Amino acid sequence: MNGSRTIQASTGGGRPVGRFLDWWRGQLRGLFSAFLQSDARGTIDLLLVLIGDPATRLYRLQRGHSRLLGQFSAEAPAEIALAVRKALKGHPLVVLRLPAGLGLKRRLQLPITAERDLHQVVRYQLDTISPYPPQQIRFGCSIEGRDYGRGLLQVDIFMIRRQEVEQAMRRAEAWGLRPDQVDFTDEDELAPPRFNLLADESSPRRRTLPQRINRVLLWLCLLLGAGLIAVHLTQLATMESRLQARVEAARLRAEVATRLQERVRQLERETDVLEQAVEQRLPALEILDTLSRTLPQDTWLEALDIHGDQLVLSGFSAKAANLISEIENSPRFEQAGFRAPVVQDSRSGRERFQISTVVSGAEEQ
Repeated sequence: MNGSRTIQASTGGGRPVGRFLDWWRGQLRGLFSAFLQSDARGTIDLLLVLIGDPATRLYRLQRGHSRLLGQFSAEAPAEIALAVRKALKGHPLVVLRLPAGLGLKRRLQLPITAERDLHQVVRYQLDTISPYPPQQIRFGCSIEGRDYGRGLLQVDIFMIRRQEVEQAMRRAEAWGLRPDQVDFTDEDELAPPRFNLLADESSPRRRTLPQRINRVLLWLCLLLGAGLIAVHLTQLATMESRLQARVEAARLRAEVATRLQERVRQLERETDVLEQAVEQRLPALEILDTLSRTLPQDTWLEALDIHGDQLVLSGFSAKAANLISEIENSPRFEQAGFRAPVVQDSRSGRERFQISTVVSGAEEQ
């Protein structure tokens, strides 16, 4: 673990006790999150309903093993309902899994503090990562990694059109099912669920017994850690007062040196400003040429705005959702995203889009 490096890097400001608690909570959260995920994969009892075209398959996942309960045609809902009634004995967790082609996955880097309210934070990002308006989609989140040294989360975002989920839920209800989770196939169609497209619903979802036990154990560990920290609070407070006096004396000396350094840097910036302006100026004709070779033939631009290294494209395309990957495949552009929801243009029959991207220093060969 990178615990010692994190503590040393954060001793520049704030209370030492608070900094240590923040670090400790982050480390414990990461350890127990990994533990709970691995435990859930091994012990959870799942009824997995794979909706496909033309067949629907039912699997039972227990203790890391999968068993096919049956494969049914969509034309035979009565047979599926009968198999569902038998499969629900034992009260397994019901997961409704949709085909992979219906969904879209994107990866984001978020501040590690976003984990406390991850679903709401991701909701604010939907305008830039979704080709459809946020009110028309359902989404789920899965944390794939934590970098405590840089304070970042690696988060996979899974999105699907709301009408696809609602249609699948209606089919499940006709079979006598009330799914606890809805997702779509990511890589392994029989893998335990990583996200839930019903997470933003107000109705509570039931927890399994292992999940409840793990939750109690987590709280016990948190209370134990808090008790150990309380034993050292008096010593830490004394050390803090001594360190504050030393820091204050060093701060006064550093402020004088900082002002001198800032003055030197300001003079350097003023002498180089003209040269930097020339170097940073974007070659508009070159960008236009690169765009003409990057964008598909069924796409045309209505407007092109350049502000510094920011580029905003507006126009029409037969399939605007594919433009983000096309633009990011060019070494000349990066950080592409939708600035506004994609809408259908009634006159042209195509999709109107507005995309922003950053022009990098690399040139296409």
